[in-house]
Amino acid sequence: MNAIFKTFLALIRFPGHPGISLAMFLSGIASSFAVPYTSLFGATEAHMTPIRFGIFMTLTAVSSVIVSTYLGRIADRRSDKKRIVLLSIAGSALGYALLCVTRNYVLLTIFGCVFLSIGAAVFPQLFTFGKARRHAEGIEHTELPDGHLAHHAVLRMGVRSGGGCIRGGWIDRAVHARAQDL
Repeated sequence: MNAIFKTFLALIRFPGHPGISLAMFLSGIASSFAVPYTSLFGATEAHMTPIRFGIFMTLTAVSSVIVSTYLGRIADRRSDKKRIVLLSIAGSALGYALLCVTRNYVLLTIFGCVFLSIGAAVFPQLFTFGKARRHAEGIEHTELPDGHLAHHAVLRMGVRSGGGCIRGGWIDRAVHARAQDL
């Protein structure tokens, strides 16, 4: 436990790490709300048939891989990775906001393939951005108590502590229960 605490304290001192950790945590929370309910949304709100929902999910997933790979290649060529991270976050936010206001199948599929695909790059680009920040600050792997993997382990912990379908469901249920009481 002492080694974990030492690693955590060492990472908190690094410039930019608390912000990146917070972004990971909030992205985990957001995905835990959205992802588990996608099928429910497709069936009840958008009135998709199982075939249409399968096509929607397949096209969104395939386009997410393509766009995430493309954005990764762009980020690898640039020294400023912050813009790619902000683009990914904005794409995800805009995509989910647009899903809230439309129920047209074609538009939903377009929004999923364009904006949610851009948003799919959030997690890998946050890891890349964290590594680039660490490198830009001149932080060597040996300065971390458990080596360079400690940084990524703490970021993954932020995603997992913020995410999780169960936690998202609990929060959603609590909010809805409270809203019904009012």
